[in-house]
Formats: sequence, structure tokens, C-alpha cells
Amino acid sequence: MTTDQINPAHYKSSYPFEVIDLIEKALTPEQFLGYLIGSELKYRLRAGVKTADFEQDLLKALWYRNRRDNHDK
Repeated sequence: MTTDQINPAHYKSSYPFEVIDLIEKALTPEQFLGYLIGSELKYRLRAGVKTADFEQDLLKALWYRNRRDNHDK
């Protein structure tokens, strides 16, 4: 069984919803867009630094980019 290293199960198992969905509801649309942009930048800028897995960090950045691209569609 493989685990999703980008959006792992523990992101969804603590509550009956994903925490990012709660963050989205707590922020204005503009604030949430800024959160997504900042999170993408964070993972791109420290890719391979915080963890030794450069590709995983870039995939996390892409996850935030995709969430941003699909925001309010």
C-alpha cells in the first residue's frame, strides 16, 4: 500500500473534513488565495532543503498551484 506523500491521510483523519477546507472557510477569498500562493512559494523555495526529497517538495508546490488554479471555479 502506497501512501500519498503530498496530501497524506493524517491531513484528513483528525477531523471530519480536511484542515485546508476549514482554513478556506475562515479566510476571505482573497486571503485564501494569498495563503495558497504563499504555500506554493514556500515549497518551491525550500525544495530539497527541509526534506531531502526535492521532487516531493515540488509536488507539494504543484498541489497548492492546482488548488489555486481551481479556486472559485
